[in-house]
Amino acid sequence: MLMSVECELPAVMMETGAPTPPEVFAHMWRALSGDGWHMDDFGVSRQTANAPAGCIKSEQVITTDTGPTVELAPCPGYTVREIELQITLLRNIVIAQLHQYGVGLLGSGVHPSLGTSVEEYYRFRTQRKAYDYAIEQRGWSHNSIVNICATQEVIDIEFSQAIRVLRVMHRLAGLCLFLFRNDPDLHGNYPDSPYSIRPAAWRAHTPQKGRFAGDVSKVWLPRIEIVSWEHYLVLLWDRSPMFLLGTKNSGLVYVPAHPTFWEYLTNAPKSGWPAKAIMSNKETSVYPEFEHVVQTDWTYMGFARLRWKWKNPLPEINDLVDARTEGRLEEFLAAHIDKVLLEHRANAAALPGQEMTSLAFILGLVNNLEDTEDFVSRYPYPFWLGLAQEAEHQKLSGSISEQSFISLLQEVLEISCRGLLFRGYGEEKYLVPLFRRVEAQTSPSEIVLGTFRDRGIRGVLDLLSYF
Repeated sequence: MLMSVECELPAVMMETGAPTPPEVFAHMWRALSGDGWHMDDFGVSRQTANAPAGCIKSEQVITTDTGPTVELAPCPGYTVREIELQITLLRNIVIAQLHQYGVGLLGSGVHPSLGTSVEEYYRFRTQRKAYDYAIEQRGWSHNSIVNICATQEVIDIEFSQAIRVLRVMHRLAGLCLFLFRNDPDLHGNYPDSPYSIRPAAWRAHTPQKGRFAGDVSKVWLPRIEIVSWEHYLVLLWDRSPMFLLGTKNSGLVYVPAHPTFWEYLTNAPKSGWPAKAIMSNKETSVYPEFEHVVQTDWTYMGFARLRWKWKNPLPEINDLVDARTEGRLEEFLAAHIDKVLLEHRANAAALPGQEMTSLAFILGLVNNLEDTEDFVSRYPYPFWLGLAQEAEHQKLSGSISEQSFISLLQEVLEISCRGLLFRGYGEEKYLVPLFRRVEAQTSPSEIVLGTFRDRGIRGVLDLLSYF
């Protein structure tokens, strides 16, 4: 079972805790490009020798996400320890580069000195044209997520288990928020979410009315549970006007008519869809291609999603349309999808020294899927949605429907631990800090909030810094 992780870390000026300006990152990319790394506009990457067979990308990546943050992505590996060694190496490379500019990294899910004003966003943002499109054409409030950082776990799963795993992870999102929240509202911007601002920031990210109000279904958690591939593709293809065509960083166009993706595939004019390139605003025409289908796996940005790799040669669009129309969708997907990955997105950036706790936790649950399913099936889906909302503002010592959060967390940790023990690599050791959190009935957010109240930003920097 291959796995990886994406670790996002705030970059701060060490003396003041102020956000790091984009110019510093530009200097870092240029410096690393002379040391065996390939540079693009937003980061660097390098191929990894002796990469595991079957991984989609055999490379390590250092980049920026939405703002003054560093994102580390190792080459996939077979054990948590392999990923830990790579993350440590990549983080140390970045620290060595940034220290000369007086910049350090924090193990924090929220930037302690960066707000979400429009002015701050345009000063410190990562200038991806895809983000500008979302703001200018769809009315997204991208500034709401400029100051948050996550740890995102990526794990290979069997096609036959993919929807089961997705269902489980959506139900467990609230317990993950409780367990891994490290993104408190230090400055009172989210009074209803003092312990975890990431969910509220994502909800504020999308328009609440108008043509693109359906975009709200693309973030947080599905309001209606996904229990089949058809349900999942409704989420990707039918719920709101389609996003961009092309890759995230280049070759991107949008269709001003704003069809849904399914309409784009099935109702194309003979002369093609009128489109505009986001880099130049140049008008062009686009025709549906199966590669456009392949690219849609990123268009749901909720707390767990599936990514896919398709077999070559790619099938014909008409075959997909016929399969979906005739109720043969899952059979079609099983025949043509080569690999499915779970990308889990519910967890805030980790405390220093505990970077692998969430990867181990999710890995254990996936490896003990039957017990995990039994656990989440005790309560209906609305219960789990409600629990996810409670995780933004309740203490760990609280409860929902007379069920204590602590007892639920203890049980799900035991399930994950058994899943890791089955693997036989000693990875259960990474859960020790989580068991201690539950025993102490406190999460990193409570600790960070207390530190901030007692010692201000300086105390938070001392608590969370890698420098």
